[in-house]
Amino acid sequence: MVEAKGCAPATGARVDIWHCDADGVYSGYAREGAADAAWLRGTQLADAEGIVAFETIYPGWYSGRAVHIHCKAWLTDGREITSQLYFPDELTDQIHARPPYAQRGQRRRRNDDDGIFRRAGGAAMLDMRGNPDGHLGSVVIALS
Repeated sequence: MVEAKGCAPATGARVDIWHCDADGVYSGYAREGAADAAWLRGTQLADAEGIVAFETIYPGWYSGRAVHIHCKAWLTDGREITSQLYFPDELTDQIHARPPYAQRGQRRRRNDDDGIFRRAGGAAMLDMRGNPDGHLGSVVIALS
């Protein structure tokens, strides 16, 4: 997290993320059958370098959307941004070809087919790197 003007670290910024599980289900919603649940949701405060870190699973898909993570961030002065973070299609294809994702069948939306992704101009694409324990995704969010 950085301040858009000057790119100074946004120390103390609050960042929330939430996403669906491998079956495309979100916690916290009655229509999903999980109204009282709170899984795959998290909050972190940015450190002195403006960095937050979350450990989670790779999201599944649901009808009408590309695979993504929701993100909301607040600077300490109250300014906020709501966005969505996307994964490279090629990586999602690899992950979703394996269990438990593969049991649902092929996803129906790629990034370029997702209206929210197109309107964002692809700016919220995660930079993904593989490691022995899974994958590490990173993105710089600038808030003005």
